[in-house]
Amino acid sequence: GINAEYGMCFSMKKVMLSGQLNRFALRTIHSRRGIQHKALTREHRIKKIEVFQIDLPLHEGSYKWSGGKSVNVFDSTIVRVTTDTGVHGVGEVCPLGPFYLPAYAHGARAGLDLLAPYLIGKSSIDLLELNRWMDQVLKGHPYVKSAVDMACWDILGKVSDLPVYTLIGGRYGE
Repeated sequence: GINAEYGMCFSMKKVMLSGQLNRFALRTIHSRRGIQHKALTREHRIKKIEVFQIDLPLHEGSYKWSGGKSVNVFDSTIVRVTTDTGVHGVGEVCPLGPFYLPAYAHGARAGLDLLAPYLIGKSSIDLLELNRWMDQVLKGHPYVKSAVDMACWDILGKVSDLPVYTLIGGRYGE
């Protein structure tokens, strides 16, 4: 089951879930640094996955669709992945709600509840292998996996001491 702790800003609810490096990124690190970064010789295995629910109030007050459908807050899901080396990364999935997209927030958290136990012990910086594993464990539902993927890119950026935009090919316009 899911245990929730309430508090923090924007009615944030913490949800505890039971439960070889990306070749392009490695080439980028080697080409920018000339050598492999020492931190990348470790696996940085996933030790813990935490999921936070946060209500994001809309600046405009509400978002309206036809048929009288509307929302006053976006129900966002924040994922924090922590590795066995103590490095953590953060990702987010924030669908517009059950009226607009099938990727509604409760579905994202339910998918993470199913997926998370299978990710414990996996390398957080071998992104290609991690994404293949997530696809095997949970067919479809890319919105669920996106928050974990973002968190692991965040980890890769921290351990390689490079910004994620560099790892994925550079800033727009470079």
